[in-house]
Amino acid sequence: MQEKWEAGEILKEKVQGPEEKPVMEEAPGHFEKESPMHRGAPHRMKIGLFSRENPFFIDFSNLKHEVGGATKLWNLPDRPRPSLRENPIQFLVNLVRYAYCGLVFFLARPFLGRQVSFNAAVMRAITYLSDQQEYISKQLQDLYDRLLRMDEDLNTILVANHKSIDQIQVEVKNIGGRLLRTLEKLDRMNGYLGAPLKELADFNFQRFEDRYRGKEAEIAARQEFAIHFFKDDAELVDLGCGRGEFLELLTAHGIKAIGVDKDPQMVEYCKAKGLEVVEADCFQYLRNQPDGSVGSVFAGMLVEHLYPYQIIDLCTLLHKKMKKGSHLVIETINPRSFEAVRNAFVLDPTHKTLVHNLTLEFILEEAGFSKVSTNFKSQVPPEPGVQTIELKDEFTPNQRRVLELIDQNCQRLEEAVFGCRDYYVIAER
Repeated sequence: MQEKWEAGEILKEKVQGPEEKPVMEEAPGHFEKESPMHRGAPHRMKIGLFSRENPFFIDFSNLKHEVGGATKLWNLPDRPRPSLRENPIQFLVNLVRYAYCGLVFFLARPFLGRQVSFNAAVMRAITYLSDQQEYISKQLQDLYDRLLRMDEDLNTILVANHKSIDQIQVEVKNIGGRLLRTLEKLDRMNGYLGAPLKELADFNFQRFEDRYRGKEAEIAARQEFAIHFFKDDAELVDLGCGRGEFLELLTAHGIKAIGVDKDPQMVEYCKAKGLEVVEADCFQYLRNQPDGSVGSVFAGMLVEHLYPYQIIDLCTLLHKKMKKGSHLVIETINPRSFEAVRNAFVLDPTHKTLVHNLTLEFILEEAGFSKVSTNFKSQVPPEPGVQTIELKDEFTPNQRRVLELIDQNCQRLEEAVFGCRDYYVIAER
């Protein structure tokens, strides 16, 4: 709704401002002043990312002053009213002026009323813009204050990070020094450590087994025990197949089998006999098979070539890869027999671990296998064993008890010294 403004009325929303100078006197000087945003600013000291001097600040104090001055001038002045308190001459003058102004207002009122309404609308717009400018300036100031606080926080974080980086650099330098000293020690050890390792890498395992493990026919006879565990299996994997003695047994009994060995000489030897053999590490071979896809597994004289943690990993991997219901047979040296340790374990330079049968049973059960049991095999011939004392009739009862006790102790000693050379553990997946 458009409001009508009469002469002498005032703005409903006045803007308070300075009253030192009329607006038209202040205006020229205001426009001659240079804005702080364009003024040649001196060098500012940067703290962090932002200057402490607000770059968003614009001085609108002159605008406020001009709005205050314009508020006084937008309306028509009131007619002077004569007062009886004045002297007669002044009273007559004021009376004439009052009448004259009244006549002028009466004649010009249709034209001046529209001008007054226009002035009022302009002042309302200017007042609104001035208020909005003040609000925006306040928001910009708040935003800049927040940026300064964030800048201070960022500076604190950067200082802390620089300290951390300095500490890390010191630690890295210390670690580098220790690493260099370790490498120097390894270089000094290379003279007596590197040569034996190279010789072991060139070790001919095939000729070694031919000489000390026994003939292939003898080894096949020792492994005959495992055939009945796999007679119902359609396929089998022989881990560490060596010369292929057990693969030939399986082929003779009509059981499909594949051998795995990492020694290229052994692999070529088996392939020359027409056996299916893969040249691979047993861990590598099993990891390449899908879970639950491998049939029964035979590992003859394999685990003694592994470290303890590798034995645990092998049993866990076998349980993951083997089919449910398949069988696992692990054959190894009996650590309870001193004769087996002396003449079998320490004889082979590639042996690493003696595994007690109870330990192997526990590892398999923890891996998830069931029906785990141990059987001992490869009994030592009686000739080198401990001889018993023949009890004759002429011995007194006390002498017989002493001799029987000696025989019992000799049997225990014989079991420890000349016990079975090997054992095998059977388990079901």
